[in-house]
Amino acid sequence: MFSALQLCDEYGFHEVSGWVKQLDGWMKFRRGERASGVAQMREAIEELRALGSFVMSTWRLVLLADMQLEAGDIHSAEATAAEAVENLERTREGWCEPEVYRVEARNALTEA
Repeated sequence: MFSALQLCDEYGFHEVSGWVKQLDGWMKFRRGERASGVAQMREAIEELRALGSFVMSTWRLVLLADMQLEAGDIHSAEATAAEAVENLERTREGWCEPEVYRVEARNALTEA
């Protein structure tokens, strides 16, 4: 049986492959595989950037920031949340704006 990643690779759906990696990384993190999940999310972000993909790019960043914050990596979470805010202004992905500011505020409260 083929996995979604195998099918994406076989048919050349590189952007969808990045989305699959992103969601898989998020799920790994939620299942307790924190380091692996964060690493996979970073890999997906880099791959999608290399493709020039902006679809859901702010959401990817805010998910990563939330994961980093939950894992206790406050400085990385702060940098990623700031990048998400910048990306939000650039892409105007307003649908995830509340989540961006929620994670940024949670990070600020954690630092305090």
